[in-house]
Amino acid sequence: MEGTTDKLTSADILGYLLAYSLWIILSAVAGVALLLIRSVLAPITVLLLAPNPWYQLHTTELGGVANSVDRFGLVVLAIIWVVYMIYIEEYFRSSIAAVRMRRARAALGGGTAGRRSATETRLQRLGLDILARRLPRALLFPLAVFAFYLLGQGVIWLIART
Repeated sequence: MEGTTDKLTSADILGYLLAYSLWIILSAVAGVALLLIRSVLAPITVLLLAPNPWYQLHTTELGGVANSVDRFGLVVLAIIWVVYMIYIEEYFRSSIAAVRMRRARAALGGGTAGRRSATETRLQRLGLDILARRLPRALLFPLAVFAFYLLGQGVIWLIART
């Protein structure tokens, strides 16, 4: 009985392929979104510091401050991206492990393991229902970063306009 629950099925392989494909796609989308945020940091710094009389007399220092903010921001955003990549990989991979655990419990349950429920969906039969439920939550971070980028662009426009 144990040998049948530990086997990797074709649905599991499909699940792992989809999980890692989503991981790569969302990591790339989050990386691009974070690079967009980087393009907002230095202009906002320059626009906020430019009215300062000291920086008006020392324009090279203003460029140095903007460059420092840009580089420090790049390091912080890279760390955030790596943490997100690690989290999202485990988040998607564990969904397939949960499906395998559900299948093992059903196999140990006995007589109902072979029968399908009338309410079972196609995603549940393939073992992709948990992965599908986790996708919207995983999309929240890239969408929030992109919304922050749009907000930053609006702030730049408002500051530059006044």
